Amino acid sequence: MAEQGLLYGDREWFADQRTPVRRMAVSCHVEHGVFVLSLWQADVCTGTFRLPMADAPTLAAKLLEGLPSNAGPDADAGPDLKLVE
Repeated sequence: MAEQGLLYGDREWFADQRTPVRRMAVSCHVEHGVFVLSLWQADVCTGTFRLPMADAPTLAAKLLEGLPSNAGPDADAGPDLKLVE
């Protein structure tokens, strides 16, 4: 089911919290104007989705919307600082 040509390259991997055998990879393909999200079971690609770059901000906003305000890699690094206007 793998997409020839777009599936290879620099990918960021994410493991499913239910089992590390299930993974998702995300790769950027500027030359085609898409991000490719691929779903994996062990070393077998079971599906792909081409996300147009124009839709990436909407996806990113939806992911950020679901995060608690103190989430992130530095969440425990110090006090929660807020921007004061």
